[in-house]
Amino acid sequence: MPSKANGDNAREEHRQHISPFGTKRQNMKTNRILRTMTLTGLVLAFSVPLLLTGWGAQAEEGIQKMGPDISALQAKAEKGDPDAQCALGIMFAKGGAPKDQAEAVRWYRKAAEQGHAKGQYLLGYILALGRGVRPDSAEALRWVRKSAEQGYSYAELEFGLMCVMGDNNVPKDATEGLARIRKAAEQGNVQAQASLAHFLHTGQGVPKDRAEALKWYRKAAEQAWAPTQCTFAKMFADGDGVPKDLAEARQWYRKAADQGDSQAQLNLGMMFADGMGVPTNTVNAYMWFDLAAARGLRDAVTNRARMESQMTPDEIAEAKRLSAQFVPRKIPPPPDAPW
Repeated sequence: MPSKANGDNAREEHRQHISPFGTKRQNMKTNRILRTMTLTGLVLAFSVPLLLTGWGAQAEEGIQKMGPDISALQAKAEKGDPDAQCALGIMFAKGGAPKDQAEAVRWYRKAAEQGHAKGQYLLGYILALGRGVRPDSAEALRWVRKSAEQGYSYAELEFGLMCVMGDNNVPKDATEGLARIRKAAEQGNVQAQASLAHFLHTGQGVPKDRAEALKWYRKAAEQAWAPTQCTFAKMFADGDGVPKDLAEARQWYRKAADQGDSQAQLNLGMMFADGMGVPTNTVNAYMWFDLAAARGLRDAVTNRARMESQMTPDEIAEAKRLSAQFVPRKIPPPPDAPW
């Protein structure tokens, strides 16, 4: 059956959220691309999630294409346009203009002081990390709170998670925290949808509600959020709150695997290796194990060796060819994403 380690609740829904704020306890493993950096057990957000699904790369490509328009954008920003000020800050932070974190801070602050919700959030982010400015978590929190009060979904999510956890000098209040996360989820914020589903599924800070959790897992999965697609798949594979349905599980594992999600690639490989809901296919199993192994999953390395012992040289060569040709599917970022 799909690897149990890959389905643990500590991994799925919140690995996409990495907060720059200090935490009560952190488990940082750079060889897992910061996926296990946690805020009291949950991985929180602040821009890095965009990098985990290809969103960051596509956003950066779009910013680079804006290069010739920087003069016009800067002219608008100089005249006090907060949208232009925020966009210019992003260009100085991420590219499209010569990278200059101090300039990014300056333009974010100009936008934030005019009440620009996204600018407030990004100013809080950069103050928390200390890029181009001395780190100031209290000031960062103040700006994130201001952004959340305006309903910016990423700030709502971030502040909501702090309320649930009682972290960063935010009084612990699960009711307020879940209300904020739900508000962000209802705006279509996929990370908030995944977080809300997790809380409802596990009963953390809220009574367990499998049916409601399933609704939010599905919403996040249908927005192509790979970690949730993998969780959703495992629920169908295990019959966890839904009728067991291996065909449905395979469909969602495949969607996540196509985006390069190593956990889904490993579990999909297991399905082909053991004939779970599909005919046994050692070539396909090897291919998915090979892709997951390339991303550092030890179980994938072990299972790839298991497959290799059952395959002919021609089958191994074909599996390696398929693996080499694999290109992860890119998912465009949501329109209100920070970058």
